Amino acid sequence: MMSVMVTPVESAAPRSAGRPVLFPDQVEAVERLVRHLRRPGTRGLFVSATGTGKTLVSVRVADGLVTRLVLFVVPTLDLAAQTALAWRRDHHLEHMVIVSSMDTSGRDDLVAARVMSTTSPHALGGLMSVVGEGQDQIPALTVICTYDSLEKIEATQGTGFEVPVSLPSDHVYLMGF
Repeated sequence: MMSVMVTPVESAAPRSAGRPVLFPDQVEAVERLVRHLRRPGTRGLFVSATGTGKTLVSVRVADGLVTRLVLFVVPTLDLAAQTALAWRRDHHLEHMVIVSSMDTSGRDDLVAARVMSTTSPHALGGLMSVVGEGQDQIPALTVICTYDSLEKIEATQGTGFEVPVSLPSDHVYLMGF
């Protein structure tokens, strides 16, 4: 399921060779979702069976929408880790943080993929507040969050950092199942 409001900005996502190849039905899904979600105020729902590449389609939809900040929400810790690793396999090198009870320092695969973790709204708010085009900013951030930790995203509003109050037009909100 994806719910998105978007206005294009310069992408920080790499466009390198060696990325996983999409199947024709996935290419069509990405194209249709991107076309649909570029319209202001639209939402979308992408439903597909387990193991059919929904996460990869979501990565490519975020690429097509050319966004700087992505919030990807998943139901379980296992899916949070799988999602982070799928984004890395697709050559996404941007800053990435998992917001959940998972400590990524205890997982060699996530450490090797340079995926951070936090439960702190202050740490997350600080990181989210420096996403942008400036010399002292980071060009992009992917936040992966479990349903149980969504309150941490909301709590960033009270941290004193300038973070999105709601998802503005240059940010994407994706939900994975």
